[in-house]
Amino acid sequence: MFGPNQQHSINLTSSYSHRDVQFINLYSKIKKELSDKFDLGNYEIVLIPGSATIGVEAAITSMRPPVEVLANSGKFSKRWEDIASRASLGLENKDSRSLVSMSCLLETSNSTLYPSAEILDCVSSFPYYKIPKECKVFITCCNKQIGSIPGVSIVGIKYGCESMLLDDSRFSMLNLKRHLEFSRKGQTLTTASTIVFEDMLEKIKNFNLEECNTRINKNCDILKKYFGYNIIGETQCPVITVNKKFVPLEVARKWQLYGVNSDSDVYQFFTYSGSEDEYLQLIAELESCGVP
Repeated sequence: MFGPNQQHSINLTSSYSHRDVQFINLYSKIKKELSDKFDLGNYEIVLIPGSATIGVEAAITSMRPPVEVLANSGKFSKRWEDIASRASLGLENKDSRSLVSMSCLLETSNSTLYPSAEILDCVSSFPYYKIPKECKVFITCCNKQIGSIPGVSIVGIKYGCESMLLDDSRFSMLNLKRHLEFSRKGQTLTTASTIVFEDMLEKIKNFNLEECNTRINKNCDILKKYFGYNIIGETQCPVITVNKKFVPLEVARKWQLYGVNSDSDVYQFFTYSGSEDEYLQLIAELESCGVP
């Protein structure tokens, strides 16, 4: 419960492939809906089959200059720094005279807001936090706040910034330039699930930003009232983080809190996921245990 993927059900039937005209039209509709709904008219949208991680890694490894991660105090920032370090090794065609800055707008692992950068991991932050104007490339996904079933990484490349990308015609799932070229044709570079794309379009059409933000804020208020100063990082955001010692293990297992099945030191509540009533039920159980 309260995990990164929202509760949902789908009832869709598909009889065409990712190379058929139906999919080309679907891809184009998704790009337009994203642009109109979230004020992304300054960006070319690229949809890559897979999780957000593939979009981030493609963005990092496709840059001409080396990428510099501005902060690395969290799991994802360190992950991107590792990728950036590998990408810059032994690549003579990289422009070493300049660096491209990158950060997580919201570092999910510790609910920390970082300064803006040219490349932004907006996976957990978008659209609760708008894309900053100075951002040249952002990455998010279809399944978090947007609420679709997982399976599509969303990359936005600001118009006029395509020159930042390596001009490489070789095939690779990490070649963002190739993904961009296919996106302009209304297609994905590799096989895509038409069902996931159809669900994504439906979720974007029905998405209400005001309602989503209100749900996040209300759920944060419930958690703040109980956990108070024991919350790690931001107290009003899409991801609330608390140390595991403040939640009895039996409660965490019952609710399958995010982190209960890992060796992480924290539990996390994705506040766009779950209803107000469910949060209130959880807090009632915690209060009956006398913790914290």
